[in-house]
Amino acid sequence: MITNLVICWTQLKKQGGILSPYLFNFFINELLTECTELNPGASINGTYLSVIGYCDDLVIQAPSFSHCQTIIDKCSKYAQRWKIDFNPLKSAALVFQKGKAIMMRNFTLNGYEIPKTENVEYLGLPMGNSEFVWNFVEEKWKKIEKSFFSLYGLDCKPKAAPPGLVGFLYKQFCQSIFRYHLDLVFVGETKLV
Repeated sequence: MITNLVICWTQLKKQGGILSPYLFNFFINELLTECTELNPGASINGTYLSVIGYCDDLVIQAPSFSHCQTIIDKCSKYAQRWKIDFNPLKSAALVFQKGKAIMMRNFTLNGYEIPKTENVEYLGLPMGNSEFVWNFVEEKWKKIEKSFFSLYGLDCKPKAAPPGLVGFLYKQFCQSIFRYHLDLVFVGETKLV
């Protein structure tokens, strides 16, 4: 069971260009493979997921500070070898832990300190303390309500339209606002090893 989970977000500098996504995938895939082969990261169902990449965002997960810093150092060396710039100012370190708080050293990327944060939104999902998550959920529900009220112009009022139609429209147009990000990424607590 992981008692401490250190996650570090890193966002690459945008370069633009038609070939950028293809070149990014080509080069970053090798980095993801190299980091996974280190095996110091978080394990989910026996699979090491030390680095997760989505578009130009990388998430580094590790059960300890030293493991996370090892992966960051691997990324730094890879970036130097291939002339890739990681921007430490667009990176954040988020620490999850059970029990009492412990003092964490600062992570460094290419000699720069990675700022710590208590909350972050990654791929549209809130990660952090319960108040941050609750505010995120509340904000999404407000958007759902607003979206639902926008259907009034189509005469989709609770008593004016058949309940099946109102339910269908709600599911198609309103519920997706809330569930979209949840459908992208969901890992239950019981799956963490």
